[in-house]
Amino acid sequence: MTLAIASRQPVRRRCDPRSSSPLPERDYAALEYIGRWYQVAQYQLEDALFSQRSPTVASRSVRRMVAAGYIAVERWNRIGVNLIRLTSRGRNVLVDRGVATSTLFVPEKPVALKDLAHHLWIVDAGLMLSRLDAALELTPCWALRRRLAALRPAAIPDVLAIRVGEDRVPEGVLAVEVDLGGERLKNVLVPKLGVLQETLAGWCSGQPTAIVVLTVGARRIAALTAAVQSLPQTIPVVVYSLPRQSGRPGLAELRKTLGEALG
Repeated sequence: MTLAIASRQPVRRRCDPRSSSPLPERDYAALEYIGRWYQVAQYQLEDALFSQRSPTVASRSVRRMVAAGYIAVERWNRIGVNLIRLTSRGRNVLVDRGVATSTLFVPEKPVALKDLAHHLWIVDAGLMLSRLDAALELTPCWALRRRLAALRPAAIPDVLAIRVGEDRVPEGVLAVEVDLGGERLKNVLVPKLGVLQETLAGWCSGQPTAIVVLTVGARRIAALTAAVQSLPQTIPVVVYSLPRQSGRPGLAELRKTLGEALG
């Protein structure tokens, strides 16, 4: 009788502390996206990997990755968006799955507050460009700095988008610059755009190339548009407005703007 009763007791499996349960494949894709884009807001992750799902699905994915120790999450200003970055453990699991470590970034601390708005606009721009054209290879400035460290180029764009054909030959180049109005036009920003023109001319190998500047305010747009006329026109510089709203509400407007730039 004792044995019969014992046999009906549920069997509890003991977990080896060295083992970890695999995550759903979509979680690993999300983890790679986070690692490539340095630090992302949760709404950006949702749009990139969970656009056809409820935000709850993305939140569950984030919780699983946090529990596994693969990401670190901070809430901006304690009430704002979740800011997500890769951990060393997260990088290691991706490398074990065949992702090149050179494409992944593991920030020791969050993006500094003074740089955060600029950083988030860069990620937004990359996200919307990926939506517009799947043939674009997108490289943010932090990845360009790492890749070109030995060459030390005089200027790099915030986002470099290269349209690649079926034969892997570049068919066009778009450089995106985000300007939040903190730099002087005549002495800083316009000369920097001129240097970027020269740098891109050496990269694009004769392919159609353009620079898009996303900036703020009607007066600055007008002033910058007039100022860039003094630059060589071999690589056109076009000025557009950043969305009036930031975060998720601004994505559709940004997509429309970049769609016009891509032509």
